[in-house]
Amino acid sequence: MVEPAPCPRLTAYSRHSLTLYVSLFRDDLSYIRTLVLSALLWIAILLVFFPVVGWGFLGLAISAKLIVASLVLHVLFAMFLWGLCRVVFKAGR
Repeated sequence: MVEPAPCPRLTAYSRHSLTLYVSLFRDDLSYIRTLVLSALLWIAILLVFFPVVGWGFLGLAISAKLIVASLVLHVLFAMFLWGLCRVVFKAGR
């Protein structure tokens, strides 16, 4: 049975990436920049986080489907982050 990813690490990963995005691009919150950040974080999770938690390189020790699943989650994260920043900071209005 697969052990779930350690929640504190995942929470810190999300929180730090959100802080990085907002601090760097607060004046120009565009969806493309959010997708680029999300893509970079997705690559980092495949190459660093998955091996650290024991899921192997790219998560292949679990399944190749994990690559696509993590991509979908990162795209959803990008959409949520972009929308939240637009609401909170009233960007482009």
